[in-house]
Amino acid sequence: MGDFSFKQHIGDVTIAVIDLETTGLDPAAGDEICEMAVVFVRNLTASGEWSSLVRISSPMPAEALAIHGIDDAMLTDAPPLGEAISQFRVLTDGCAYLIQNAPFDMAFLQMAMSSLREPELEAPVLDFLNIARRLLPHLENYKLATICEHLNLPLENFHRALSDARQTAQAFLSLIDVLNLQDKTLAEFLELSRPIEKPQLPLVEEAIRRKERILIEYEDGKGEVTRRLVRPLGYTRDNLSLIAYCELREQKRTFKLNRIKSYSTHEEEGE
Repeated sequence: MGDFSFKQHIGDVTIAVIDLETTGLDPAAGDEICEMAVVFVRNLTASGEWSSLVRISSPMPAEALAIHGIDDAMLTDAPPLGEAISQFRVLTDGCAYLIQNAPFDMAFLQMAMSSLREPELEAPVLDFLNIARRLLPHLENYKLATICEHLNLPLENFHRALSDARQTAQAFLSLIDVLNLQDKTLAEFLELSRPIEKPQLPLVEEAIRRKERILIEYEDGKGEVTRRLVRPLGYTRDNLSLIAYCELREQKRTFKLNRIKSYSTHEEEGE
């Protein structure tokens, strides 16, 4: 990973805050990058930015167009992928990356490198999604707009690369300021970026295996705690919530793990 010192304070690291717009969700299936943007953070201040549309090889799918509004006419004079990637590599050389949902964007970037026969990118990658999950555990969700609203940041036009990169940069800097994280090192932020592991909850695991019900005490978004009889089915992909059939609501629901105050077997309730 180059000459990075992972013991540097985060303010001493030059960070490239990256966002992409794409034609779909899966680069392995042929989906492409159609816009790239970078906001540079130096000394914990947004300092400079770059963006480029990227020419694609086939018409823009309607589903993608509905999200970001980038149509075929806008890409007619855009540079090809190789030219955009070349600029990107030069501009971000020596930077750590900060990305909202880093695995998604990095999959597209590494696929681009492979298709262009370029070396893989080796910068340290900070995943702002996981950082926010760990530092703001009580949010309803971790969409960029939700994080920005929580931090009282003005909202821009989401789903364009440059505006999303700007918002990610501002949210990251605001989080550092609000929580006084200036003395944390690059290594500590990389630790915060790790995927959240599946929780170790033997009672829940047993209930999933046996298809049995358990009793939970759950705090809702208003702070009210209710007892719920549920049948656990599994966990959400981010391992932050329990998926279960709720007897109270008579439907499948998700329960944020940090709002579940207690677990007990249904039999214990009847004793």
